[in-house]
Amino acid sequence: MTIFLLSTTVQATEITGCSVKKQEIKTQISYAKEYNNTYQLKGLQKALAEVDDNCTDESLKAEQLKKSSE
Repeated sequence: MTIFLLSTTVQATEITGCSVKKQEIKTQISYAKEYNNTYQLKGLQKALAEVDDNCTDESLKAEQLKKSSE
């Protein structure tokens, strides 16, 4: 269900950007902590680290353009 909420949030907000992506992951982390879902928590923490290390607004724009052209 948590993954569904994340995808719904991303689709509902057309605003893009690394800060938005980080906030959505942080929200999901809080849900995983609340429900003691350690497996999901590990994955979300890894995703957040990857966003911190690799995300740029330009890369997100390029990804969206690629998806829209497919």
